[in-house]
Amino acid sequence: MKMKNNIHKTLITILIIGIITQLSGCSGEPNGNGNGNRKTDQEIIGVVDSLKGVYAPDSRVAIIDIETFLKKNSITIKGESDIPEFKAALFSALHDIGYSTVDSLTALPHPSLGEKHWALITLSVANLRGQAGHSKELVTQALMGTPVKIMKKKGSWYQIQTPDQYLAWTEESALFMIGKGELDEWNRREKVIISHDYTIIRESPDLKSHAVSDIVLGGIVRKASQKGDFTEVILPDGRSGFLPSDYCLDFKIWTETVLPEPKKFIDVGFEMLGRPYVWGGTSSKGMDCSGFVKTLYFTGGLILPRDASQQVFQGELVDTKENFSKLSEGDLLFFGRKARGESKERVTHVGMYIGNGLYIHSSGKVKINSFNSKDENYSQYLVDIFLKAKRVINIQSGSTPIPVSLHPWYN
Repeated sequence: MKMKNNIHKTLITILIIGIITQLSGCSGEPNGNGNGNRKTDQEIIGVVDSLKGVYAPDSRVAIIDIETFLKKNSITIKGESDIPEFKAALFSALHDIGYSTVDSLTALPHPSLGEKHWALITLSVANLRGQAGHSKELVTQALMGTPVKIMKKKGSWYQIQTPDQYLAWTEESALFMIGKGELDEWNRREKVIISHDYTIIRESPDLKSHAVSDIVLGGIVRKASQKGDFTEVILPDGRSGFLPSDYCLDFKIWTETVLPEPKKFIDVGFEMLGRPYVWGGTSSKGMDCSGFVKTLYFTGGLILPRDASQQVFQGELVDTKENFSKLSEGDLLFFGRKARGESKERVTHVGMYIGNGLYIHSSGKVKINSFNSKDENYSQYLVDIFLKAKRVINIQSGSTPIPVSLHPWYN
């Protein structure tokens, strides 16, 4: 695997150098400054954009924010990036075609964060926004106990990256900031994961005692002790309390034994019928379409990408050209705008097939629709905008979601 990765990186570097050499070729004629007909600032930006297409084609999961300043034969590179390979390839390629470079590029996580550029989510459900600020768009959420990487700070807001690599902003109050050593220590401790859609952590092992916090399906907290029918837990920020033991599972045992079973996904989906659609939601309190299927798959120990337009690249294509007879329970169904002429296909919605021509999805609320035109819950509109189906589990090829058990942030 390591050898394949090295070969892949080498081929990418060759490709980048080829792109930059082509874009930066010179005619040999003077341009008034004795340096020949070199590229302008704007053309150099085009070179950087070509590199972005290789190293960061999706700005939702990678940061390359670059400004270039050309003076004679020297280029000053300013901005920030979380991809060391991008910086190395850019500076190497520019050097190879005759430019000297001045490095003013900030590597993320930002150096001002010091060692504490990791954090654990301290709220049952933390709202993550596209930009810093309460009025900014809600783009995703993260659950209590989720490990995240901190990229930079802006006032009381932090840009973070979630385990599915999604980038967003959240408030300081949602985070318990730690160093890598402390994250490793958290991962070594005995923990539990919430297996029911919602419960309350209480001050004492009594359902009538005061609440410490709520917690939802998939939330993770440390286990302190067992007291009768209650488990004493410690939250990421040090608060402690008790929750019903039958609402949680041992996290380590869960990661080692959980299986992505479509029947289980369907059972969990049925429990969420009627839950409200929430744009950016990824919790049992409310979720959007991709947040819904992401939540279902997480109960099977798999981390799906965040958005439907990212999820569509997972798995193997299922043949639906003639009808829907080849679909299996658990297959992901994608809807949106079909490709026409120069207009590319655009995925805007996702659901999950549950058998017998039925599928479950979040649209207005979590509900079930049918591909069978004779059924009462048939939707001609959804059939018209159906694009494709992808099988994500039990496949022979194609990209698959990373299991929680193999994700380095959880281990």
